[in-house]
Amino acid sequence: MSLSSLLEEKLGAARRSVLRRIAASAPLGLLVRGALACCAGAALSGVRLPGGSLPLGLALAAALPFGAASVCALLGAVGAHALLYGLSQTLSVAAAGFLIETELLLFRELLPRDKRWFLPASAAVLYGMVEFLELLQAHFAPDETLLFFARVGMLGVSAWVFTDAVTSRHRGARIYLALCLLAGCGAAVLPGGVRLSVVLGTAAVGFCLGRADALRAAALVGLALDITGVCAVPLTPCFALAALLCGVLPLKTRLMRAVILLACCGGWLLLRQDAAIAGMAGAVLGAVLALLLPQRLERVLDTDAPDGAAAAAPGLEQASVLLGRIRRLLERTRTQEGAPQSAAVFDRAAELACRGCTGWEMCWETCAADTYLALSGAAGRILQRGKMQPDDLPPFFRARCCRYEQFTGAVNQALDEQLARLQYQNRLTELSAVTAEQYGCLAAFLHALAQGASDAPPAAFAPDEGFRACGVRGSSVCGDLAASFTCGEWYYLLLCDGMGTGPAARGEAAAAAELLKGLICSGMGAPEALRMLNGVYFLRESGGFSTVDLLQVSLASGEGMLHKWGAAPSYLLVGRRVYKLGEAAPPPGVSAELGRRGQCIQLALQRGQTLILVSDGADEQTAEQTIRTAASAPPCELAAAIVAACGADDDRSAAVVRLRRTRAAV
Repeated sequence: MSLSSLLEEKLGAARRSVLRRIAASAPLGLLVRGALACCAGAALSGVRLPGGSLPLGLALAAALPFGAASVCALLGAVGAHALLYGLSQTLSVAAAGFLIETELLLFRELLPRDKRWFLPASAAVLYGMVEFLELLQAHFAPDETLLFFARVGMLGVSAWVFTDAVTSRHRGARIYLALCLLAGCGAAVLPGGVRLSVVLGTAAVGFCLGRADALRAAALVGLALDITGVCAVPLTPCFALAALLCGVLPLKTRLMRAVILLACCGGWLLLRQDAAIAGMAGAVLGAVLALLLPQRLERVLDTDAPDGAAAAAPGLEQASVLLGRIRRLLERTRTQEGAPQSAAVFDRAAELACRGCTGWEMCWETCAADTYLALSGAAGRILQRGKMQPDDLPPFFRARCCRYEQFTGAVNQALDEQLARLQYQNRLTELSAVTAEQYGCLAAFLHALAQGASDAPPAAFAPDEGFRACGVRGSSVCGDLAASFTCGEWYYLLLCDGMGTGPAARGEAAAAAELLKGLICSGMGAPEALRMLNGVYFLRESGGFSTVDLLQVSLASGEGMLHKWGAAPSYLLVGRRVYKLGEAAPPPGVSAELGRRGQCIQLALQRGQTLILVSDGADEQTAEQTIRTAASAPPCELAAAIVAACGADDDRSAAVVRLRRTRAAV
C-alpha cells in the first residue's frame, strides 16, 4: 500500500470516528450544525454585485427549518454585514431577519409548508418592507430602485433554491448553493491580497479537470467569480481554456492537469500587471489544494444518490406490489395435504387383479355389498400400516377369491402409487408455500427501499459484548459462530450453530451469518431475513442447516427483540435473577408450515440487563448456575465461565451483551 493510500485511509477512519462521536452526542451535534450554519450565513453575506451587497445570508436563514441552525445562520449573516458593509445595512438585515424568524416561530404550525413558494415569498416581502424605508430615504433614485428589486428578487429565488438544497438535496440546488458560497468567500482576503474565492474556485476547477463535465464546472465557477467581481481579470476564459486543453490532450496525471491550469491562468493574469501577483498566488494555492484533495471525492461527484433513489422509488414500489400479487396467487393455488383414499386403492387393485377373473361377477356384482364391507373393515389397518398383509381380509373373502395373492399385491401396488402421488403433491404444496414466502419477503424489502431510510436517532447506549467458543473435546475449530454489527439505530448480535461439528459445521454457521448480515444491512427486516434463510435451506435440500439466535436492539431506547429459530434457550440476567427465554423448536429449513417458524421475544436492556446466548452444546442447568454465580462479571469473563463449566461432548459457545449508557444519555 502506498503512503498516500495509507494516509487517505487513516484520515478516512479518523473522519468516520469524529462523525460517529458527533452523531452520538446531541449537544455536540447541535453545536456543529449551528457553527456550520453560522459560517454559511456569513459566507453568503459576502456575495455582492457591483452596485451593492445581496442578502443571501437571510435566504439561508429563511430556507432552514426554525431552530438553532436557522438562528445561527441569521447571526452569521448579521455579523458579516457588520464587518463588511457598515451599520446602516446591518440594521436593515437584522430587522428583516428578526421578522423572518419571528414569523417562523409564531406561525410555524400554521404556515402552508406544502406550498413551496410561500416561505421564500414571505421572506422576500418582509425584507422588501424593511428595505423600502431605505428606498424612500434615497428618493427612489434609479440605481437604488434597481438594486432594491434585485435584492428582493434574489432573496426570494435563493430562499426557494436553498430550501431544495437543505431538504431534498436536489443536485442543481446544491450546485447553486455551492457557487453562492464560493462567490461569498471573495470577501475574505488572505495575506498578500489573495482572495479566498480565487483559491477555492481554482481548486474546484483543477479537481474537475479530466472529467466529462469539466467544461461545465469551469464555466460555472468562472461565471460565479466574474459576476461578483472577486478578481480584476475575468477567470472564465482561463478555466474554460484549461478544461478544453485537458479534454483534448492525453494528460493522465493530476499534476499535468494542474500545470496546464496554472499556465492558462498565468498567461491571462499577466495581461493585468496590477493583479498578476495576487491572482497568480491564488491560482497556485488553488492548484496545490486540488492535488491534495482525495480522489475518493470523484465518486461523490459522479453519483447523485438522492435524486436517483427518488426516481427509483416509484418503480420499486410498483415491483413490490407485483411481487405481493404473485405471492397471493401462489397462496390461493396451494392444495391441502391429503391421505390415501381406500376406495381409490381398492378400485385400482380390482382393475389390476380381478378384471379378467371368472369370479368378477360374484365378487363385484352379485356379492358387491359383502365385498365392500370386508374391504372397508380392513381399510383402516391397511392404510395405517401402509401395506396389506394376507390375513387382513376376513376368511370368507380369502376362500372365495381365486386370485388372493395377486389381489394383495395389486392393493400394495395401488397403495404405493397413491402414496407417491400424495407425497409429490404435498412436496409441491410445500415448495409453493416457500416460494410464496420468498416473494413476500422480497416485496417487503422493495417496499422498504421505496420508502427510503429514515434518519437514525442519536445513540443513547453502547454495547459491551463478549464471546467465547470451544470445539468438541477441546478442538480449536468450533461449529458455532457469533457476529455483531449495527445498521442505523439497531444493534444486532447473531449466534449461529451449524449442524454437526468441525469445519463443515463452522462453514454452515458462517454462511448463515453472512447471509443474514448481508440481507439486514441491505435494508431487509430481521423477520424477513430469517424467512429467506428458511427458504434457502428448504429449497436446496442438502441436509445442512444452522440454528439462529438474533438479537435486535435499539441503541436509542435500549428496547428490542430476540429472534430464535431452532436455537437453545437463552437467558436474561436481571440483577441476580435469571430468566430463561425460548423453547426447543425445529431449525430453519425443516418445514414450510407457518406454525413452525422461529420465536420473537420482546425485551429491554436499558436498565443494565444482561442477555446470554448459548448453543445447544452448553448444558442448561450448568449454564444457568454459572450465570447466577458470575452475574457481576464483565461480558467476556461471563462467556468464558459458561463455556468452561459446560461439558466437552459437543461444540459449545456463549455470547453475552450488556448495554451501557453513553454521555449523550446521561
